[in-house]
Amino acid sequence: HVGDLCNELGKLDDAVKWYRNGLAVSIELLGEDREELSVLYTRIAEVYKLLGDVEKAYLFCRKGHEIMVKTKGLDDPTTKAIKIILGKLRDDARNPEKKKALAAKAAAKS
Repeated sequence: HVGDLCNELGKLDDAVKWYRNGLAVSIELLGEDREELSVLYTRIAEVYKLLGDVEKAYLFCRKGHEIMVKTKGLDDPTTKAIKIILGKLRDDARNPEKKKALAAKAAAKS
């Protein structure tokens, strides 16, 4: 996926763009609640966190988790792993100092 390549190269804004384009096409072709989409949502969340935007990261991760709960259930290992990431993002989003630190780290990389 082009988003993966951009992410690996550190071109995070391009990665988000390509992941979101892929997400839109996938939703159009497959429908909204597909396990495959959860992967895209969580990748987008990861990139937003790297960009220092934990609120957006949380929202995308939450959507990925919701899809996994619907498609695989709460006991699925991937669902559980995403829940852990979601909890960390929620905590980061609620902590002004952590948000500031993540934003500063992202700014230093760009």
